[in-house]
Amino acid sequence: MKKQLKKALISVFAFSLALSSAMIPNTPVSSLLTAETTVSADSSGEYKYAGNTFSYEIIGNGTSADIVRLTGIVRLGEATCPLPSTITVDGKSYSVTEIGDRFAENAVIRTISIPDTVKIVGHSFAKGAKIESISIGKNVQKIGSVLCKDCTNLRTVTYSGTAMTSLGDDPFKNTPFISNTNSRGAVTMGEWLIKYTGKSSSVTALNLAGNKPDIHKIAPSAFYGLSTLKSLNLNGISVLGKYACRGCYNLSTVTNAYAMENVEDYALNGTPWFSNESQKNGGTVLLERTLLQYDKCTNGVVDLSQMNIQYIADSALDSLEKKMTTLKLPGSILSIDRYAITVSNTRTTLKNIWLNGSNITVSNYKNYSTFLQKNMEAFKNSDWAVQIARDRGRQILNSLGIAYVGNGSKGTYSVEKEYQIANKLYHYVGKTYKYKFDYNGGSKNFIEEMLFPKGFVCRDYADMYMFLMELAGVNAERVNAGNGKSVNHAFNVVELGVDWFFVDTCWYNGDNLYMVNRTTLEKESSCHIVDSLQKIIHMPSDMFTLSSVPYCKYTIGDVNRDGQFDIRDAAMFREYLLGTRSLTANQKILSDVNRDGVFDKKDLKAMTEPKNVGSRRVGDVNGDGKINTDDAVKLQKYI
Repeated sequence: MKKQLKKALISVFAFSLALSSAMIPNTPVSSLLTAETTVSADSSGEYKYAGNTFSYEIIGNGTSADIVRLTGIVRLGEATCPLPSTITVDGKSYSVTEIGDRFAENAVIRTISIPDTVKIVGHSFAKGAKIESISIGKNVQKIGSVLCKDCTNLRTVTYSGTAMTSLGDDPFKNTPFISNTNSRGAVTMGEWLIKYTGKSSSVTALNLAGNKPDIHKIAPSAFYGLSTLKSLNLNGISVLGKYACRGCYNLSTVTNAYAMENVEDYALNGTPWFSNESQKNGGTVLLERTLLQYDKCTNGVVDLSQMNIQYIADSALDSLEKKMTTLKLPGSILSIDRYAITVSNTRTTLKNIWLNGSNITVSNYKNYSTFLQKNMEAFKNSDWAVQIARDRGRQILNSLGIAYVGNGSKGTYSVEKEYQIANKLYHYVGKTYKYKFDYNGGSKNFIEEMLFPKGFVCRDYADMYMFLMELAGVNAERVNAGNGKSVNHAFNVVELGVDWFFVDTCWYNGDNLYMVNRTTLEKESSCHIVDSLQKIIHMPSDMFTLSSVPYCKYTIGDVNRDGQFDIRDAAMFREYLLGTRSLTANQKILSDVNRDGVFDKKDLKAMTEPKNVGSRRVGDVNGDGKINTDDAVKLQKYI
């Protein structure tokens, strides 16, 4: 018995020497992948600054991540709360560009300062907090709803920038700040009119500031319920916020809207002026060159081509979302609100968009790049967007040598062929598209990115990969992941033969979240998978409907499917290459360690390359990181 054991052990040792001089460690694949991770494992964590501790999450894409979202206050050690403009994690500096929802909700602190690096501030930022003053960075572009609602000590708000184009509902409701009116009865924040509390029946918005800067933007509900207001002069105003004049039941005159670029939902609806304009023009309401309401549709055609308009406002065409098949626009049009056609998240019947007499299709869309890049959000839920995405997807698949199926059913492929398609598209999406937020010039959705590559975020990586996979006839789904309260990452699951695999094109540069098991993915992405799959509405059709995320069991390299990536997998694959062992289709695709779509000796070489320098390998009996005769001698003495 002792002789047989000795023979077996020495055989194993000899085989390990023959296979490679530096073997893959006999450890779970999750351990190997940890060593390959190029971004710190601390993709979220805590950061101490100016005596206070904040939570953060890195929101870039792996190796090129350079921006951070602050997500909450962990501990307060000081009465003042300046937020950092940068944080350093493992020696790398990250710029703070976002503040998450409910960041300082109900916090007990005196002041908060948002740095100039921040561009987005989430909903309920400091709702109910015991703060006395807030300073907002000059480069903030968008603020969510109820910024400081119910902050009963808030008296001072400082903001001097001009970048802010969107201010959410009720930012300072139930705060003493609203009582800080100037001599003209106005509460202002930079160039924004936050609230008008005066009693004048005739108001010129530009003159309400009383000092510099002048008023150019009117916040949501700024004139809400002002029954004394009869005439509003919008001289110089570019933004009219949601519900700005709701409840102004005597407002019958609105003039000088020549500078208007954005009229939000229900800004003037319900006023006598709006009703009079609608009656006079047969349901059409225009505010200078902004279309606020239109409800004429003949045989599915909405023809605005003869109207001298530049902007289409929020909800202007939403009554036609299930009737309109063709929209004809004039050459003068500049911008269409993202909710102009629909306020729901369902597909609209719009199939054709004409601009200045030409129908926009995949053959000529580049001629309308300025218009489309600015307005794709308005059309993203339309049949037109789906069709142009399909047509562009067909072009992409053809360029990659992949057949277009596109009918919402699976292609009749072998498992190996399905894998080759999945692998090609993984490399295509991962290599071709860069990570970039729309507020930094990136695309607003994946369809826009397919047409005009500028960069997009993880959700769009996942949506594009899913879309192209299903056009090719291979099933893929999007998975969201987060901390249980919010979603902070999106990626895919792909069905190949009898198995499901995780694929993350967003983290392509790191190359470490491709066909890994669930345990590894949750560990490496520092988040938990939300147990539901979310298909976006742009798909050709839902080929599969799943109620929960498949439990992806296997990682590439685990040829024998035992949950370990080790010497036994290399041995099994070597036998396959020698023709002495057969592998199932799913075992073959697990052997493609170098991810080139072919199952060959290059994969065997990749399997036997050191992945975790300094760790013990099969055959390294004395643990010195080498496999040589010293190990054989030690093994001989032991036996």
